[in-house]
Amino acid sequence: MRRFVLFFILLVMAFFGFIQSPFFAVTEVEVRGAVSMKAGEVLEASGLALPANFFSVNAGRIAGTLQKAPRIERVSVRRLLPNHVIITVKERAPLGAIPLGKEFLIFDSYGIVMAVAEGLQGSRVPIVTGVSLSSAQPGETLHDPGAELARRILLATDSATRLELSEIHVGDPQKLRVYTRRGITVLLGDSADLAKKMSRFSGVLGDLRKKGWHPEIIDVRTPDSPVVKVRGRS
Repeated sequence: MRRFVLFFILLVMAFFGFIQSPFFAVTEVEVRGAVSMKAGEVLEASGLALPANFFSVNAGRIAGTLQKAPRIERVSVRRLLPNHVIITVKERAPLGAIPLGKEFLIFDSYGIVMAVAEGLQGSRVPIVTGVSLSSAQPGETLHDPGAELARRILLATDSATRLELSEIHVGDPQKLRVYTRRGITVLLGDSADLAKKMSRFSGVLGDLRKKGWHPEIIDVRTPDSPVVKVRGRS
């Protein structure tokens, strides 16, 4: 009996010694899905310090920590024996930018501030003007009525047309306006039927381009009866 107990103790010690051996040492982590973020940034935000023992890596805790990162929308963490960890992230996609002093608050489709940037180099998101924000930090949700109006307008716009937009002006909620990168002013009026208005704007813009016309103003305040002012025409 004593020999059996001693053998069992030695077996347990050998087992724990084995799982703590370098064979199960995680020294690298595979990061998938990162676009604007570098793999090192994701790893740093995860709080996982390397090297780490495979069995001490808490996938749920790492995922929960990364979920709090302002630029990450979704995340999953998998462990693969004997020493592999895969972190898959989906970054938030920028929807618009709000000027705040010399900086820009970049927000996503949920109205969450992804980042505070000094410029918009390389980004084609439209600027939102007429918003009375004093401050906001990455990770915060924008609750400003003007910012919410802009978010609704952008979400009511198809992705191709959205790339055409340069500015959303929400200073007066009864006189909403959109400006394109080609200098077209789009009159929306109030916030009613935004999806219909933006859809009609997109359709009218496409039709005018086929005709080779260059509109100056597209008025979709009454979406069933849009009015167009073309450059060079009265």
